[in-house]
Amino acid sequence: EKTVYTLTFTDWVDTDRCIIFMDEFDVDGTPDPEKWALCERGESDWNNQMSESYDQAYVKEGVLVLVGEKVDGIHKAGGIQTKDKFDFTFGRVECRARITHYPDGAFPAIWMMPSKSVHQGWPDCGEIDIMEHIQQEPYVHQTLHTNYINNLGFRNGSTARTKCNFRDWTIYAVEWTSESLTFYVDNVITFRYDNMHLPDELIRKQWPFTKDSAFYLIL
Repeated sequence: EKTVYTLTFTDWVDTDRCIIFMDEFDVDGTPDPEKWALCERGESDWNNQMSESYDQAYVKEGVLVLVGEKVDGIHKAGGIQTKDKFDFTFGRVECRARITHYPDGAFPAIWMMPSKSVHQGWPDCGEIDIMEHIQQEPYVHQTLHTNYINNLGFRNGSTARTKCNFRDWTIYAVEWTSESLTFYVDNVITFRYDNMHLPDELIRKQWPFTKDSAFYLIL
């Protein structure tokens, strides 16, 4: 049975800001190659079943469709990213998405990884997970990963799980400043993670999300 994820970015506007990236997925076919590339298959849990094919990642009737399916005995998952095409430092990301079926296996996610980082290697470089839905759970996760969180174990305030009717269209967002990362579901704050300005930051690596970093988008 196919598992289909459909996504579209919103037309969110703030009069004090400028929009530097938007895709409303309003042209059927292949996602805009000026903005997106297919996620490559790798050996990590998140990409070891990437299809590397637009058969599982395409635009239809005004939405991006990402499909997880089994083809000739092989699991294939659709994914796209802005790596080497678009990244940014500080700002707000909003993505309107719908999960149309409870997946039992690989999970849909909206997230960000660094194209430029102040610390090398994962999780020291930082990871920003705007939305993840794992298998049959009745909620979604929003999570951060750093050395301070993952390796040193200071996990309090670094994640939230939110019960929501995720089968309907839902807006997932993160607001990134030099001082904090604030996460939202349908414009309601779910949690905020602050820059603690630790005196031993270079050792603990609590805040890799600095002005010297830049992140790209993965769907």
